[in-house]
Amino acid sequence: MKRVINIEKRKNYKIVNKIKQLSILILTLLVFGCSKNDSNDVPPVGSLTNLNYTETNGTVLLQWDAYEGASRYQVFVDGVSVSDIPDIGTSTMSAMLTNVPDQSKIEVKAYSDADATALIAKGETTYTVTETPLEAPNAPSNVSVTKADKTSATLTFSYSGTCSGIKIYSEAKTESSTPLLSIDSVSEGENSVTVKNLTSGTDYTLYLYAYNTNGDKTVFSSQEVSVTFSTAKETAAISIDHYGYNEQYGGGLTMSVVIAASDLFSDKSQWTESGELVLELYCSDTADGDPKLATSDNSTYPNWQNNQIVDLTAWSSNMDFQEGQTYYLQVIAKNKAGDVLGKTIVQEVKFETPASNDIIPGKPGNISVTLNGSTPTISWDKAKDADSYIVYVSTSQDMSYKTKVGETSSTSMDDPDRGQNVRVYYQVAAVSSTGNKTFSDVVDIWL
Repeated sequence: MKRVINIEKRKNYKIVNKIKQLSILILTLLVFGCSKNDSNDVPPVGSLTNLNYTETNGTVLLQWDAYEGASRYQVFVDGVSVSDIPDIGTSTMSAMLTNVPDQSKIEVKAYSDADATALIAKGETTYTVTETPLEAPNAPSNVSVTKADKTSATLTFSYSGTCSGIKIYSEAKTESSTPLLSIDSVSEGENSVTVKNLTSGTDYTLYLYAYNTNGDKTVFSSQEVSVTFSTAKETAAISIDHYGYNEQYGGGLTMSVVIAASDLFSDKSQWTESGELVLELYCSDTADGDPKLATSDNSTYPNWQNNQIVDLTAWSSNMDFQEGQTYYLQVIAKNKAGDVLGKTIVQEVKFETPASNDIIPGKPGNISVTLNGSTPTISWDKAKDADSYIVYVSTSQDMSYKTKVGETSSTSMDDPDRGQNVRVYYQVAAVSSTGNKTFSDVVDIWL
């Protein structure tokens, strides 16, 4: 009985063992079959061909051959997606890229589905900035001066081609030259420009250079183009010596003018006796008002060797001056025929009876101007009875349209930020404790 049972157990064991082996075999075949099917369904990632770029004015045109089976492409710059492009059925695909940094890694990936999840091909390249050589532009041509007055000149010139601009110099250009004027807009054909802040009665040669610029690089036209001309002389051949209140005959305003015969008349034959030079004093109660003739003088006799000072007075009895009011005076020189030979500036003068204790200061002497770097420094000697000093500046020797630099109790003053390539004139007024002024000589400097 025992033996039968053992045999039966042994048979059952063999059957179970065979079932296990068969199960392992079936499982192995299933796994192998699945692996084989997966490798057939996911093809390897291909490579895009002819991936390259061209650059124009900082814009990158990226191109590559279309990949068979692709539905969509994505472009990456340094790992960041910058473009998503559907396949349009052409043999070549492209993308426009801007602001691409130098040495950036550009990747293009092709996908077989519209959602861009099934990658089928890719390619990559490195972008390198291409520096275009900066070429010298054409030089301007046909330069001429159409008008030159005392302090400015109008130039015309022709230009053919393109350039970043034109710079005008008062000398042949060197590395340290500073232009008088820069023109940023130059058109094909004829151009016109006005150069200002010139000095009257001066011979000039101006040089024009076209230039191209890119960042911190500038290249100029190689041809040197210049034009020569002269600015007009100052028309005022007479100047003011002094002015102020005149207490005689009920009060008046006096202007004393300096006459240089050789400046007024071209030769002695034009002024041989009194009566051939007429001096007229005009007066207005506002700066831009209608001036009225206050008085005239035709008795000055010519002196060709020395300057002459002539006093002209506008009397209150004729002009109805009001106490404390400011008036505007100007002297005009004419010949016998009435032609204007010269004018003084329009000078403002206050009609005010002086107090008995008025103090008239002395004249500031030895006035000079020097440059400390680019800053003019005006210096003078101390004047008698002067409590303070006022410094004036003008671009005209006769101090017309002068402006106040400042007031000081010392005997020097700086005038910073005045500019460059301009001639300026300075004059100092000594001011007494009672407000009276006495003016110095005029000095000038080229900045």
